[in-house]
Amino acid sequence: MSPIADHPGHSRSVTEGNRALELFTDRHEAIRRFCDYLNDDSPPGKILFLHGDGGNGKSLLLKFLRQNACKHFDKENWQWLREKDDNELIETLREPETQSLQIPFAHLDFSAPPSSAEGDYKDSLDALFALQRQLVKHRLRFHLFNFAVLMYLKKLGLSVKEQIRKLPTEEGDLVAALESAMEHTSTGKLGLAFVKMLDKYTGEKIQRYSQRRQLDPDTADAITRQSPEDLYRELPKLFAADLNASMADNGRVVLLFDSHEAFWGVNDRQLSDDLYFARDEWLRQLLCHLAHERGVVAAIAGREPPRWADAAICPIPAQYTELHPIGSFKHEDADLYLQRAKVEDTA
Repeated sequence: MSPIADHPGHSRSVTEGNRALELFTDRHEAIRRFCDYLNDDSPPGKILFLHGDGGNGKSLLLKFLRQNACKHFDKENWQWLREKDDNELIETLREPETQSLQIPFAHLDFSAPPSSAEGDYKDSLDALFALQRQLVKHRLRFHLFNFAVLMYLKKLGLSVKEQIRKLPTEEGDLVAALESAMEHTSTGKLGLAFVKMLDKYTGEKIQRYSQRRQLDPDTADAITRQSPEDLYRELPKLFAADLNASMADNGRVVLLFDSHEAFWGVNDRQLSDDLYFARDEWLRQLLCHLAHERGVVAAIAGREPPRWADAAICPIPAQYTELHPIGSFKHEDADLYLQRAKVEDTA
């Protein structure tokens, strides 16, 4: 009797694991546009939204972008590259030795199941922590956001130490010192204590960050006076402002979000507008406050174009979103895919 794994239904799919990227085909227009966002002198200042039916390859496209296309070329090389035909462009992007600079990026998939370690990415705080863990590796810092998070937890009477464990080690020392100060400093003096700590723990780079962030004790004191509910709503805005302030001059940062439709269940289409738009309100808050015109590039994949312009709270007008449909393969692209997969049976 043969092993169970030898029976029909146990063969590996040609799209399993890294094999899918090896077979990556088409999507040239979306890839070129993404590269424009990262390399043109003046960023378009819009949100790139990739939409199409489930199974059309949106997630694979985002995977290709983050593994191969988050690159910045000097002006001469970029002009040379953009004149290449589609296949040459893709192959050049795939080359690890390509003369380019790696652009910092972070990626979230809203359809990922909640976990004890990562939380639920559809929740504002869990999602922002996950983005922070990825971005601090590129020397991007989120000082005022961390301060606001600790104040929020303190006002709710929740464990600050539990949240500190979720923070990246690059920011852990400062946050631990700040947590200690909160236990021994009156609320009215916390703003001044916070600013002094930044000078001690962050070095000379804090001066430029503080200037861009307009950071002073009064700014921090305003946070200490907010209610927990108001603080929670402010977290995406504070995160965005910190990211804008800590970016390098003339640099780029990429945020990739997958499965936007996961904010809503199958039976949620009949929700009132208030309930519907509450689901992804924190994401709209984040997107509204990012400095897209300075080079923060946000690319989002979802099954349907967003209805953000209709939201009563933090709407995103249509002119700030660039839509790219991700449709089915053209016949020639399907043929090429099958050739690469070595599928030779005509049927």
